[in-house]
Amino acid sequence: MHRLFAVLFLLIGIACTTPEPGPGNADLTTPNPAEDLSMGGMDMASPPDLAVPLAPVEWRWDNPLPTGDTLLSVWGTAANNLWAVGESGTVARWNGTTWTALPSGTRANLTSVWGSDANNLWTVGEGGIIKKWQGTAWIDQASGTTQDLQGVWSSDATHAWAVGKAGTLLVWNGVTWTPQASGTTKSLRAVTGTDANNVWVVGDQGTILKWNGTSWVNQSVVDPVTFSAVWAKSPSDAWIACENATNAYRWNGATWTKVPTVSSNTRALWGTDGNNVWSAGSDGSLSRWNGTAWATATRLANFQYGRYGLWGIDANNLWTVGGAGPTAVLSWNGTAWDSLKPGLVNHLYALSGSSANQVWAVGSTIAQWNGSTWTTLPSGTSNTLSSVWAVSATQAWAVGSLGTIVRWDGTAWSPQASGTGQSLAGVWAANAGNAWAVGDRGTVLRWNGTAWLTQTSGTTMNLRGVWGTDANNVWAVGDTPTILKWNGTAWSPQATTSPFGFNAIGGTGPNQVWAAAAFGNLAFWDGAAWSLQKTSGGQSLLSIWAAAPNAVWAVGSFGEIVRWNGTAWQTSVSGTRASLNGIWGADPNTIWAVGFSGAILRKL
Repeated sequence: MHRLFAVLFLLIGIACTTPEPGPGNADLTTPNPAEDLSMGGMDMASPPDLAVPLAPVEWRWDNPLPTGDTLLSVWGTAANNLWAVGESGTVARWNGTTWTALPSGTRANLTSVWGSDANNLWTVGEGGIIKKWQGTAWIDQASGTTQDLQGVWSSDATHAWAVGKAGTLLVWNGVTWTPQASGTTKSLRAVTGTDANNVWVVGDQGTILKWNGTSWVNQSVVDPVTFSAVWAKSPSDAWIACENATNAYRWNGATWTKVPTVSSNTRALWGTDGNNVWSAGSDGSLSRWNGTAWATATRLANFQYGRYGLWGIDANNLWTVGGAGPTAVLSWNGTAWDSLKPGLVNHLYALSGSSANQVWAVGSTIAQWNGSTWTTLPSGTSNTLSSVWAVSATQAWAVGSLGTIVRWDGTAWSPQASGTGQSLAGVWAANAGNAWAVGDRGTVLRWNGTAWLTQTSGTTMNLRGVWGTDANNVWAVGDTPTILKWNGTAWSPQATTSPFGFNAIGGTGPNQVWAAAAFGNLAFWDGAAWSLQKTSGGQSLLSIWAAAPNAVWAVGSFGEIVRWNGTAWQTSVSGTRASLNGIWGADPNTIWAVGFSGAILRKL
């Protein structure tokens, strides 16, 4: 159903110029299921406007835990009390066994979290957001600014600092946040300290500020770098690192000295003493200072996701957070880095089921919902699967790259001969003896109960989706745009004025069919002609499922979920920006959506 448009960015510049916190410069567009991507993804289209009034989230994030959104910061009090914050207002808590997502009251990016004890911690983010945890809930605190805040640090419950764009510097006195004069309009990106009288703030163009308990002292260096991370062990031992330059600076109590590093993309620093300091980078790098030199951490190649936060208890207990997926949270045990077992993490492109207790999700694996848990099963193929359709508990098909077709017989998935090497993007079945699969270069296959046979489609366009009401009313859609209709005898084209090719198709009957396209565009068939519809979100729509004429659902990029209520398309708040590739429901109130890196959401 989907196609990947590779977008490459060339970032040219000296030293450490870097984007604002968050990995938005590494987003993905509509995926190609034949390519098993090595990173979670979001669409390159414009993200949602975070300034709109906050509507209630209507979907629950089920997998992978703690979240499918990128995590940007981590802090804790103990190995069984960790906090992580990130994109789309994500707040998650680790109790030593499981991650639990907690409501933050915002969908703005939360860029930093820090506290002084289990009942006094703060998170800051876009638009001047400051929230404080008071032991039972997160509450808003007035910041007095609309500038994006990028770092927060506290020494105790009555002393905390927050920093951000345009030289924004705020201080907490136990009652209110008030501005302090930073003496700069440069973006301030990180803050740390050792006590209320020794605090450092760093930012763009070599900016370093030091709080001595009375005033801020300028310690900036003559170096056109953007400092993005700072950590201090004592008033006479501190480190600063930056993006896109292989050097750091170390403070000895009197001066800052440049030190060569092995990473040019540092976003976080943390250590136990002067001989054990870690850095985490937006390129997925983890490196370590051993008292003499910086060295790359072991198993670095396994951590393909950006690292944006770093925090620890001691030399054997350290955590780093970053991009969504299998390495969203990594822990260091003194010997090696490993993930905190987030659950199913394979990319998922489609889902279908026979009941609320048997649902299939396919992608680079096949996962089954049995009414209580998701488990992976052998798929019978090593190829990526792009679509699945179930007609009963003992009859289902999944299709994918290189002409792959696998069939569920109630016991196992096993391959079937397709007779083609073209990648297949969609599958639909009327019953056990009538099924269709469509794919690249106009490929159309029909299952007659015994074998898959090629049908003449009359097009060479790539076909992305197929759906029907019975064996004599089947539609296939694809590029250009293309709409084909099967009448029981032959395929014929249908006219559409859509400016975009279609990714998916679904409906409730022969006179109520929808085809989903890019930028929130859809086409609707009323039994006589195709007319155009459009959603307000404007995101690419990748899958569609209909429960009733007034309950039609579509999902797409940036976590877009929309619903047709019989009159208009309305946004259904997903609570994530992760790209969603498939949607299916057992009934109007039991619906799932799936996406990259094992993303599974369920309708509340």
